Amino acid sequence: MDSDASPTDSLVMAVYNLSYQGTDWDRREFPASHAPPPTLKGRFLARYGRKVPHTEHIRAMNLLIQAKGGLEEVKLIGIAEMIWLWSLNNCTTLIQPPSFPLLKTYETLLIDYTNTVNLSVRTGTFGSLGSGFLVLPTHDDVGQLRELLLCAAAVTVELSQLAPGHESTREWRQLLKVARATHHQILNVPQDIPMSVAGSEEERLIFSISRLGALLYDDMVIYPQRDTSEIKPRLANLLRRTLTEKFLKFIPGGGREEYRPLILWTLVLGCIGATFTADRQWFVAQLHERSTQLGLGKFSDFKSTMSNYLWFENMDEPAWRAWSEGEDAIHVEDQDKQEHEREDGDDDKDSKGPGAGFV
Repeated sequence: MDSDASPTDSLVMAVYNLSYQGTDWDRREFPASHAPPPTLKGRFLARYGRKVPHTEHIRAMNLLIQAKGGLEEVKLIGIAEMIWLWSLNNCTTLIQPPSFPLLKTYETLLIDYTNTVNLSVRTGTFGSLGSGFLVLPTHDDVGQLRELLLCAAAVTVELSQLAPGHESTREWRQLLKVARATHHQILNVPQDIPMSVAGSEEERLIFSISRLGALLYDDMVIYPQRDTSEIKPRLANLLRRTLTEKFLKFIPGGGREEYRPLILWTLVLGCIGATFTADRQWFVAQLHERSTQLGLGKFSDFKSTMSNYLWFENMDEPAWRAWSEGEDAIHVEDQDKQEHEREDGDDDKDSKGPGAGFV
């Protein structure tokens, strides 16, 4: 090929095919931390979900598409979208910004969907799911994240209303595209924002943990990957580090009151994401402490409050487990405390027995 010539579609396809001819397939099996969402079947992960992203193939594809002038220049029918999804899967697994922008068809769909969501917010018909995010600022990257979270809530509502046989409908295919586009844009949101944009350390924290919460939720509901990707435990660990190392002074009961339930929402996602890791105990303890401070003494009250953010039915059981673990831990602590007090009382009685205090 001429060094100045645009790469052919055949060359692009050859590199794409190479990415699936290697031996880097992850055959491990993991216990499920939650039930699969409807979107999982629409991901065709049974075929390619276990492929480990290969850095050299990703780099080669990015260079080819750049030299070609963008994915839209790939003219073979369906190939541009196939490569776009392949790239989005890789970037999702690596938890890094997308390599390619939204395809025009996806961009148009998301713009129309976002306009509909924004109209429902303005007219007061948006509903309760996602309404908790309305406290977020509407400017810059924070405003973009807010808008995407509202779109994710609208997608969730549609997922909860699916009828039998939906897999063969045009509406389902359109909804899947909106879900992919929403996830793509959330993944494209920066990890952090400067103080000049945030205005305070607390606002920076809220932005960072809301983004991580959105990515965790995406992997559970909007754009799930196979558990072999280990996205959830890695995101949960990032969330814990953000809440402990990066913003040390942000403690339970601190900060603006309207943000406290939002933080609690990220914690329940962290609990689910960290189900089989050492971070689980920390998340459960935080969940219990912050729930208590918000006066959420019953799981039904807790779920009702969390349903103002992002919540799908496959979160019910794992969230209940995390909640129960917190209650059990407190019960054990109370028993230990009572036992310790009884032992102290017995020691006092012994010290007051015959001859006590005398040599």
